[in-house]
Amino acid sequence: MIRALGHYEREVRFYNELSSRTPVRTPRCYYSHLDSETGFALLVLEDLAHARNGNSIAGCSVDEVARVLFTLAVLHAAWWRAPDLAHASWLRLRFLLAPEAAVGAFRDA
Repeated sequence: MIRALGHYEREVRFYNELSSRTPVRTPRCYYSHLDSETGFALLVLEDLAHARNGNSIAGCSVDEVARVLFTLAVLHAAWWRAPDLAHASWLRLRFLLAPEAAVGAFRDA
């Protein structure tokens, strides 16, 4: 399902094509490969063991939310209407995640 939805391709191509131009810190990618026949992927990324994962059950502080929202705004602004992404078909959501599919699914439900 993940492969069919294009998640692996998007992740590999993000690290290959966009991460160096992204204004927020991303893990360093040491190696990436996407098998075009099977769709399987391999990424070897920087070890972020020192970082703290978020916890959707325990929640977080207002300050943590503010930092996340600020970082997301910086990221979003950097790519908003970027002309070189207009034809990047690999970024488009597929199947159930595609906006046009969601409309039909909600209407049918």
